[in-house]
Amino acid sequence: MSNLLRADTDQMRATVQKLQQGSQALQESYERARQAMSAMQNSPWSGQNRVMAENYWQTLEARFAPSFETIEDIAQRLLRTAEAYDEAARVFGERGIAGAEAYHNAASLDLSNPPSAPLPPPKPSTGDGSKPFGSENANPLDYLTEQTFYKVADGAEVIGMTDAAYHMRHYLDGSGEPIHVDPEQLLRDLPQFQAEVKNARYTFFEEIRKDLLQGYNGESLQKEFTSNFSGSSWRNFYASQAQSQNWFYGLGGFSYSFTGVAEIVPPIHPGETPTIYIKDQLHVFDRYNWDEGKKVEIVGIEVTDKTLGRLHEVGLAQEYEVHGSSSVNVTTFPADTSPSSSQIRDIPITDNRSGTRSDPSRERY
Repeated sequence: MSNLLRADTDQMRATVQKLQQGSQALQESYERARQAMSAMQNSPWSGQNRVMAENYWQTLEARFAPSFETIEDIAQRLLRTAEAYDEAARVFGERGIAGAEAYHNAASLDLSNPPSAPLPPPKPSTGDGSKPFGSENANPLDYLTEQTFYKVADGAEVIGMTDAAYHMRHYLDGSGEPIHVDPEQLLRDLPQFQAEVKNARYTFFEEIRKDLLQGYNGESLQKEFTSNFSGSSWRNFYASQAQSQNWFYGLGGFSYSFTGVAEIVPPIHPGETPTIYIKDQLHVFDRYNWDEGKKVEIVGIEVTDKTLGRLHEVGLAQEYEVHGSSSVNVTTFPADTSPSSSQIRDIPITDNRSGTRSDPSRERY
């Protein structure tokens, strides 16, 4: 049975690799087209043909961007399925087909509707962000400041601080729309965050185990869970400059939490230990804003929060929210003991930066 599962999962992983390679090729072509369009928009070309070209590009962009996410989502789902079957072979290999089928059926919690992220923490009443957007009139110096920080963002990208540059440009663009950040990228770039998340996730799983055991009466029991950090769903983490200049300037302090859906399943044979299955996600949240009282140095330029916060106040930039959720992870372990470090698989960290904006070594056109 174990050999059959291994053959199936190898084929699944090969398919995942082909999907990701195809997605990467599409993204590289898309990026080249985006660079060409950007050069055109910065040129003196005008007239009806330019308008038609920009309208056509907007249509293509609207179609391509969701496709990348869809392909990656399919690849990640297939990868999780392969991991689930590998886990079945590892845990139930000695029980044969019956054990593997029991694992598959019990762990088939709906991936099409993964656990939802908890609501963001309530906004502090004071000390968070600037005055209301557009509450003051801009002066010539404000416009100069705006253009200066576009150049600062360009400089940050050149030296590899790509996320800091992107977040700064989004602030200066002034839409105020929330943007996505990949928690798995934060885990990759911030080793201290990775270690803290690993420990917090272990505690989260142990709390789930105890809760399920308390309600277990010999029949399957399924529940949803949200992390609890001393009464709050969220815990704060600070990306210091020593850990990563990119995330120090791109986020600074942010919050993280876990959600999960778990099930305790009776054993196949009476007298054996029930099994716990957990599907969990890591979530991150931040508000990109510039309140007074702090200062940083970006690309050799000292910047006070008051300077950048004023751009929000005069309507030339706008604060926004940053959030993201990891892929859904599957874990299984016997219910009678605390899960060991070998039973809790770390959240997968994949490096998908090649050729994209977040790849410091990518070609620039």
